[in-house]
Amino acid sequence: MAESARGTRRAASGALLIAGVLVVAANLRPVLTAVGPLLDQIGADTGLGAAALGLLAAVPLLAFGAVSPLAHGLSEKFGVERTVFAALLVLAAGTLLRPAPGSIAFLWTGTFIIGSAIAV
Repeated sequence: MAESARGTRRAASGALLIAGVLVVAANLRPVLTAVGPLLDQIGADTGLGAAALGLLAAVPLLAFGAVSPLAHGLSEKFGVERTVFAALLVLAAGTLLRPAPGSIAFLWTGTFIIGSAIAV
């Protein structure tokens, strides 16, 4: 009986792991791919020129390069689960910050935060 309960717990744990990976994966791609089709509208709303819009589209890649080397150390220090959870929280914060009205700095900062969170 105890062996059956252990097997059930392992199956449930495996299912939660798969569900967690799918939730993480589903939240990474849209925040990156959403900008490309909106570049003309972003340019019209902010007054950014073509070069600045191109740089804006490249900011997540620059963040990947800057932050990726730190991800392993973070996961060793805090654990993989905590690191991924924190990265998802940071991703949510960047996603909320990027379209915030007011300053164009929100757009740039939010985009960098999003790229950084995805790198982790």
